[in-house]
Amino acid sequence: RLAWLAALELLAAGTGIGPLLQQAPAGVSVAALQRYCRRAIEQIDLPEGARSIATREDTVVILASHWQALREQVITSLRGWHERRPDEPGVDSGRLQRSTLPALATSLWNALLQDLLDDGGVQRVGAWWRLPGHDHAPPERERQLLERVQPQLHAGGFDPPWVRTLADGLGLAEDEVRAILRRAAARGELFQVVPDLFYAPARIAELAAIVAQLSRATGTVDAAAFRDAIGLGRKRSIQILEFFNRVGYTRRVGDQHRPRGDLQWNAPHG
Repeated sequence: RLAWLAALELLAAGTGIGPLLQQAPAGVSVAALQRYCRRAIEQIDLPEGARSIATREDTVVILASHWQALREQVITSLRGWHERRPDEPGVDSGRLQRSTLPALATSLWNALLQDLLDDGGVQRVGAWWRLPGHDHAPPERERQLLERVQPQLHAGGFDPPWVRTLADGLGLAEDEVRAILRRAAARGELFQVVPDLFYAPARIAELAAIVAQLSRATGTVDAAAFRDAIGLGRKRSIQILEFFNRVGYTRRVGDQHRPRGDLQWNAPHG
């Protein structure tokens, strides 16, 4: 705090914004810079090595060294996640931020992930973020079973068969089928909405698009409107909306569900 105040005093004395940016590891918004300098951003001399990061809410000016430090924190956090959970495909954005940079503004966090994604520093598979090369193929027998199950889940649309129905059709124990599907979900090949109900990625992408469409008028969607749009019961509709909250695509606001403005649903790809 004292260092920040000292930097503001230097700015007032006419030394430029360099000291201020040095004391701002998460950068300073253009709006704040204009307020501190009492002039338009075009009239402010940015120091060498400063970057302008466009976010949904504003543009943030940050030293390149600070931006690189933020990037490295994300990489380090993801590496630790993979080491602790090698069988999982990655981590959702919300959980990754809470374990890495919880105080960072959400809009700047999303810009940081996008920057890493653009240059190949990280990968995104559906809701999961991971490091390049983090992939685990299942055993051949498991792959063959999934090749029989996945078309059934896809054909089930918004109401796919439960684990018990799939197990009966395969002639296998429920526990074995459940474990196989959970491992597939951990790799991002399926999505587990509730313990015994799994969805094909394309169907989850369609449901995410419906959430986005319904929220365009007011910014939020409630369970009743979502239920009517997908043609299922209220209980299942709430389960799906809670799944989207859980993976970070939406967040709950009272009885409403609000899509996170900087995120779009991307179905997993091969």
